[in-house]
Amino acid sequence: MKRLTGDPRTDAAIIIDATLRDGARSTDLVNTAAPYYRDQRDFSLLRELVGGCLRRRRVLEAVVAPHLKRGIENTRPLLREILLGHAYQLLFLDRIPTHARVSGAVDAARRLDGEKGAGFANAVARSVERAVGDDPGRLLAGMPLDIRLSIPPVFMDLIVRQGYSAENGDELERLAMPSPVAVRMPRDPDRLARALDAFQTSGTTATPGRWAPDCRILDSGRVLSSDAVPSLLIPQDEGSQLVACALMPQPGDRIVDLCCGTGVKTSQLMAMVPGTDVLGVDVDTRKLDRCKDLCIQSGLGKPRVRGADVVALPPEFDNSFDRVLLDAPCTGAGTLRRRPEVRYTRTSSDFERAARLQEALLERAIRLLAPGGRLVYAVCSFARQEGIDVVRSVLSSHPEFVLVPTGLNNALQSADLTVTTLPWVHDMDGFFIAAIQKK
Repeated sequence: MKRLTGDPRTDAAIIIDATLRDGARSTDLVNTAAPYYRDQRDFSLLRELVGGCLRRRRVLEAVVAPHLKRGIENTRPLLREILLGHAYQLLFLDRIPTHARVSGAVDAARRLDGEKGAGFANAVARSVERAVGDDPGRLLAGMPLDIRLSIPPVFMDLIVRQGYSAENGDELERLAMPSPVAVRMPRDPDRLARALDAFQTSGTTATPGRWAPDCRILDSGRVLSSDAVPSLLIPQDEGSQLVACALMPQPGDRIVDLCCGTGVKTSQLMAMVPGTDVLGVDVDTRKLDRCKDLCIQSGLGKPRVRGADVVALPPEFDNSFDRVLLDAPCTGAGTLRRRPEVRYTRTSSDFERAARLQEALLERAIRLLAPGGRLVYAVCSFARQEGIDVVRSVLSSHPEFVLVPTGLNNALQSADLTVTTLPWVHDMDGFFIAAIQKK
């Protein structure tokens, strides 16, 4: 990735290009840019441009493409991102005046491509301004839904399989909006009081989540840059919080968190049942180090961890756990609001590959359950092939395991006893959650 500059329009182009080219997380790259910004207003604009241009990419391309003689695919990547950023400001940020939009694009192009690039950006930006005119809403209203909301065909197919189409346009509009900023609150009374003080000190308004008991939805991310994170507050989407809730851990349970990653759900389980033994398993030992640090910094103590491939866990683990959590690696399709780049970087074959891995993981995970034990299988995806199809495939050859109610809000639970949250309906990441019990 090219060196960042401290100019939001330039850096947005650099970050978006690196995100789509290298598969990096846009939110991670934006966070790395923070030291370059003393003015929070400029940093806020950077965040807005990166997230907005990715969420609205298809409609921006549709607006800019007619003004590029060589075609949008033949335009130099960084110049293309600068022009899409200009179009985003024109269509969706009406507080930015024309001269600031155009001059910002020209200056960014000059930084990255010299005077030739600046001249090109000036010509295209002014042409787009003239074509859009004073009523961008009229232009947007005439576009097909999938273009207006920037939903590529592979994701539109997933949405249709969930029973939604153009007739649900008002609900689907949420897919073009940022994901809510959510945190998990501590359960310890003293830490809870200190967390509430942190909201007040930072001027942050926190509203209880609708579905998860420890969730708060924030009106801004101001408190996230304070020392309240992670000692008091854990940034965690509400859908993600529901996964551990469905496990229903009890005092004295032997619990294993498979594919635990950096330990967000490990720490949640430890907070739900203080003093209970929790083992975190992940193949990436660097993530396990972060898992231990997170739990310690949250005042929960150090979890036991094991660096291992879940599929290759030794036989002595069989029938050993009362609670098994498998939040399996997946396509991340459910994060298309929080990480909008996933909608452009996933193909049909990605879902097929993910499902094969998920079946292998679940096959191994259910053998870890003691009689009467409870397993929660989850993926941050609303794709059926990663959710209910995986569960049915595995359970079809294991009659001793059955689906049981998740214990989550009845409004979320389907007739098949599983839960699928949808980003455009429930205002959180899309998750599939199933609870399985061993007879």
